[in-house]
Amino acid sequence: MKTNTRRKFIRNSSLTATGLFLASATVAKKQSIVSTAIGCINTNSQTLFGTIKSVKSGNWSNPETWGGKIPNISDTPVISEGHNVLFDLDSATVSGLNVSSGSNLSFDNAKSCLLQSSKNVVVHGKLELKPSKDSVVHTIRFINVNESKFMGATHDVLDSDIGLWVMNAGVINFEGTEKKAWTRLAGNATKGSSTITLQNTPTGWKVGDVIVVCPTQETHGMKQEDIELLFERKHVKKIFGTTINLESNLEFDHLKVAPPGSEKSWTAEVFNLNRNVRIEGTEEGRAHVFVRSSLPQTLKFVSFRHLGPRKEQTGDSIHEFVIGRYGLHFHHCMDGSRGTLVQECIGYDIGSH
Repeated sequence: MKTNTRRKFIRNSSLTATGLFLASATVAKKQSIVSTAIGCINTNSQTLFGTIKSVKSGNWSNPETWGGKIPNISDTPVISEGHNVLFDLDSATVSGLNVSSGSNLSFDNAKSCLLQSSKNVVVHGKLELKPSKDSVVHTIRFINVNESKFMGATHDVLDSDIGLWVMNAGVINFEGTEKKAWTRLAGNATKGSSTITLQNTPTGWKVGDVIVVCPTQETHGMKQEDIELLFERKHVKKIFGTTINLESNLEFDHLKVAPPGSEKSWTAEVFNLNRNVRIEGTEEGRAHVFVRSSLPQTLKFVSFRHLGPRKEQTGDSIHEFVIGRYGLHFHHCMDGSRGTLVQECIGYDIGSH
């Protein structure tokens, strides 16, 4: 496959993995100079409102944390300034969530937790998902999203543009269990084979994980739906060092390729799609992640799925990306990005990024 063709396809299909980027040892500027740290800053102070708010620090499951009753599916809870709330339920569904400046919402690191929201999650304080081991899964899922209602373009929170918004001096600290995002095949992998050998030890990969073996063949002139089939998603059956047994046979060849005139050859990339910190929409509606903060963020071993909305915008029935609403978007953070870390994360089933 030609280099440009492969890059365009990976860009368009958003089946991507990141190794390490935006990593800097320099700390962000102090909050007192937020307006110079962030581009497009809204200098008006914003108060976060909701239908129920925390009255003290404590567990989400404790009615006393909320003044008598825990939030239900129709509530928009607010974590009040100065409060530390621990999300300790197996699952809960809300109609939006606001984390105020000076407050902290963290998921219980000892248990798997799912928080679903049908409206925006807005972070002015701190939101932490840090599971203690690989069997603990922390998930934020946006549900009932209508992509056709997205407006896009603005750099302030819109009710119509449902997703995770990290604003002003907000911080997200998402740290999943260490897992190698991607590596390459050690050699050829042929059609009909159920075993592949990798160049590197697949740290953190487990039986049952879903991996993707990428194509190396020429795709010029092929339809996009046919190209997508060449990216083979397979479940891991067994792992022996750098050798992976697959639950089903490969349907295509994944052979070494070399650019014309080059002595160097390249083997197919192999991605792992599983992480135990997950930010996602659904197949029926993609959400987005928007960061416009004066402080550094930490995103390690996180998966982003069903994000990056698209909609028909020009009357031609073609669904185009919505400006400024992507799988993961650091928007005009400028010096506020210094110290931000995005490591071994994966984005897939994403409409735009």
